[in-house]
Amino acid sequence: MKRLLASFLTFGFLLTCDSPTLAHDRSKKADLAVPGINVSVYNYAQVPEQTLERTEREVARILHDVGIETTWWNCNPALTDIHQDTNCTQEVGPTTLIVRILPEIPVTQGVANDHTMGFALGNYATVSFRWAQEEAAAVGAMPSEILTVAAAHELGHLLLGEGSHARRGRQAGP
Repeated sequence: MKRLLASFLTFGFLLTCDSPTLAHDRSKKADLAVPGINVSVYNYAQVPEQTLERTEREVARILHDVGIETTWWNCNPALTDIHQDTNCTQEVGPTTLIVRILPEIPVTQGVANDHTMGFALGNYATVSFRWAQEEAAAVGAMPSEILTVAAAHELGHLLLGEGSHARRGRQAGP
């Protein structure tokens, strides 16, 4: 478990440390406004509001440090589309991503095993609150800290695309 936490923390650290380089590269490509994404959060695990707010704030900070601004929409999964905020019923796309916080991630061949804290597929980042709580207890952290790292990690996969995960450490490249 500590190795898994170290991997998540390394990803968050790399995002933060590489931010001047990434922001500089983006500004060289185009002198446009800071890129932004909309993140719809579906809290199926009923994560306490304070924990969720801390998580969103810290993920937003990490993404801001690499030049990406975020707008957060908390979508109540219990509501039907008729009662849902219109921001929560928009189609997903390149600038609209979804974070699903599940009580736990079911074992699914080729996607998740019994130690999976999260995964990213399409425009959906999915994290397990049970694993975040267990890891937090194991390392003496708050659940929001682990949830932050897991959500930032999975959103990073969505933003970086295929091949954004190395078996160990940082992806090789220029």
